[in-house]
Amino acid sequence: MYGVPLGGDWGGLFDELVRVPWASQALVPLPKGLDPAVVASASDNLTDAWRAVGPALRDAPRAKVLIMGGTPSIGLYVAMFAAAVGAGAVDYVDRSARRRTQAQALGATPHETTPRGEEYEIVVDASADRAALAEGLRHAAPGARCHSVGIFFGDPTPLPLDVMYMQGVTLSTGRPDVLADIPTVLSLVADGTVDPAPVFSDRIAWEDAPAALAEAPRKPVVLRVPR
Repeated sequence: MYGVPLGGDWGGLFDELVRVPWASQALVPLPKGLDPAVVASASDNLTDAWRAVGPALRDAPRAKVLIMGGTPSIGLYVAMFAAAVGAGAVDYVDRSARRRTQAQALGATPHETTPRGEEYEIVVDASADRAALAEGLRHAAPGARCHSVGIFFGDPTPLPLDVMYMQGVTLSTGRPDVLADIPTVLSLVADGTVDPAPVFSDRIAWEDAPAALAEAPRKPVVLRVPR
């Protein structure tokens, strides 16, 4: 929650100094030799993506995975992890041609629309779109697990509860408790199992950050040489 006006004033993403509550427990050391810029999202999106698919694949190796994409990075991270740790198939759905190309490079099969007639043991909604969440749930196989990383404020979010009931689908969502899984994610990056670097749009210098960040949608890494 750093940089978000909830839960305390700790400083944020582009502050030179941040306060770290419970620092002896909340900080995770990087493996030796790992470029910090590559795991800049480890405390948020990168580990959230792992939690969305990694534990489910441990319980169901070679499961088919459906990812409803649409956000700049997290759906791509899910595709990366799913392909790397042994999913039987990884289908990535997104209207963005650029992200579909990225997903394919990460090992997923890209689609502009959900494959007709297919069912999946694992469904991950990273669309931030209510209709896409419902569409993904309609393709859940019997006993499937679905996790939504999206945040839906305001209007109600309709769900196909009839399909979910008959198929016995489990749906989870919520702000991720990433601390316990950050070491696993760092290890997967450090040993070369996954490489999240291509998901970032580019690396930009500190002095160029204001102009670069104004150009949405982007997923840049802002770098500053230590003094």
